[in-house]
Amino acid sequence: MAPKNSVCHHPSVGGGMMPYVSTKQLVVQPGPSGAELLDAVDQRVDARPWDYEDKENGTRPKILGTRGLLELAHELAQHGYRISELDLRDSNFEPLPSELEEGLEASLKNIVKLHGSLESADLVILENDAVVVSITARIPHSAEELQVNRDGEIRYRRDESFKRFREDLERALGYGTGS
Repeated sequence: MAPKNSVCHHPSVGGGMMPYVSTKQLVVQPGPSGAELLDAVDQRVDARPWDYEDKENGTRPKILGTRGLLELAHELAQHGYRISELDLRDSNFEPLPSELEEGLEASLKNIVKLHGSLESADLVILENDAVVVSITARIPHSAEELQVNRDGEIRYRRDESFKRFREDLERALGYGTGS
């Protein structure tokens, strides 16, 4: 496994294989028909996910957690994305021993790619007292990667890659098209 060398400084985000230049925060807000819409807003400096909540307008951050990241990875894999990294930690968010992390990551990538049900991934996570802190996905037919962390933060290099990713992200998370 290659060393993690992300320039990301957010404590809940793990490593990554590429330097990211843009960051957005996923938020959920009410749409005109009353259905919830997923949106991605530019991230503010030193903001935490809960800083994006606006009760008056019904906006809240989209927090994914371990299960949400595994579901997202599975859905993206079904749409041709390659999951290039699952950043794993122990339940205290401390690094796992490298051999355990490598084996666990390989098992989870296989489960995410091949299985229709993620129950076996849940068991692997529970048995190893682990959490997923971020996923890195490669866009189909592209070298572009995006990283999504458990707090709903998205990091990417180019706006074009995010625009392409956004529609697939909304579909994978079960939302209609946002603004």
